[in-house]
Amino acid sequence: MKLIDLTHIITEGMPVYPGTEAPILAPANTIPVDGFQEKKITMYSHTGTHMDAPAHLVPGAATLDQLPLDTFYGRACVLDFPTKNEPLLIHEKSIVGNDFLLLRCGWDKKWGTGEYFVTEDKISELQERDYYPMRILVRDINGDGKNDVITVKNKRFSEMISFRKFTQGEIEIRSWDGIGLAVYWRTRKLSGYLSDFAIGDFDNDGKDELVATLVMKTGSVVLTDAKSKVIAYELQ
Repeated sequence: MKLIDLTHIITEGMPVYPGTEAPILAPANTIPVDGFQEKKITMYSHTGTHMDAPAHLVPGAATLDQLPLDTFYGRACVLDFPTKNEPLLIHEKSIVGNDFLLLRCGWDKKWGTGEYFVTEDKISELQERDYYPMRILVRDINGDGKNDVITVKNKRFSEMISFRKFTQGEIEIRSWDGIGLAVYWRTRKLSGYLSDFAIGDFDNDGKDELVATLVMKTGSVVLTDAKSKVIAYELQ
């Protein structure tokens, strides 16, 4: 029997279920300093590809460590389900005799996008929305004599949730191109959310930098501490 790994790689920018904090992979030790490499990993047990134990929903039921090892592997039947209206019963002969049933509906193509945890009827609405939850700054950044617009865009993988708990953030610099405000520079997507930003010569080298505060963890979960940091970008 050929074993196939179906799990996604755990990364800080991966999709997480609405209301769940994104994983944090923080360097703890390095080879140059400590002689070995190690990372501190903070994540929920249902992050990424996972299996729900009976105890997840049934009080007193078995946890994963109480299940036999052969529960987690076996023969699988893969069925293509491009629509959700086809009854499983017509595939009974293909299903019988297998340990697992995998339904391939094409939703895996949305992995890594803001649509992964959003229902189909909300996708078009989500694609049209961006949230800019704080002030904007108008300033000539590149010295061309024309003002630019600096904005912070915090987002999560599902903006349709009733509360907005942002899990990613980025700073954009936009310039008027005669038609609209086109983005000509942006930071990479940062894990957490940006709570404030400013422009100034913070290191006294005669050149302005973009400085921001990034909240990586709020400490809202029991027995966890809040975590934030100050980041800076050269503008020239």
